[in-house]
Amino acid sequence: RFPYKAAAYELCSHRHFGEVDGVGENFAGPRVAIYALSDQRVYQVTAKAEEEKVMPGGTVRVRIGFKTTDKEAKPLDLRPLQITVHDPSNQELPGYRRVILASGDPVSLEVPVALNAAPGRSNVRVFDVFTGQEARAWFVVPKPEAPKPKPKPKPKAKGK
Repeated sequence: RFPYKAAAYELCSHRHFGEVDGVGENFAGPRVAIYALSDQRVYQVTAKAEEEKVMPGGTVRVRIGFKTTDKEAKPLDLRPLQITVHDPSNQELPGYRRVILASGDPVSLEVPVALNAAPGRSNVRVFDVFTGQEARAWFVVPKPEAPKPKPKPKPKAKGK
C-alpha cells in the first residue's frame, strides 16, 4: 500500500496502474520491479527548440511540456527526464547524455552546441523515465560560411 493515491508507474516496463493507493502484483519468479508515484498522469511529453538555427558554440534552448490529467495548471512534482543530443545522422553525441529532475510545466533547458558541430538538422531527445515517452526538439546548425578572400594590397605608386 502507498501512503496516498497517486499515478503509479512501474519503471522497467513503463506500465501505468492508474491513480491508486496500492499495487497488487504477483512477484513470482525472478523479476525486477521499480515503482514510482506521481501527483499526475502524463499523457504526452512535448519538446520544442526556441531557436530554429543555432550556430556552433551557441546554445539551444528547449521548452519541455507535459499534457496531464489535471485540467487546472497544477505544477508537476519532480520528474526524471533523460536528455540526449543527436547529430544530423541521428547518432547520439554521448558527451551530452544526462538525467535531470524537472519540476513544473513548462520546463526550460539549455544545451550547448559544440564548436565543431556537424552542419544539418540535429535534435535534443527528451525521454520521460516514468512513462517511456519521448519528444524531440529539432534545430539546424548552419553550414559554415566560406572565408572571404583577403583583398590584395594596392601597389605603391613610384616616383611621385
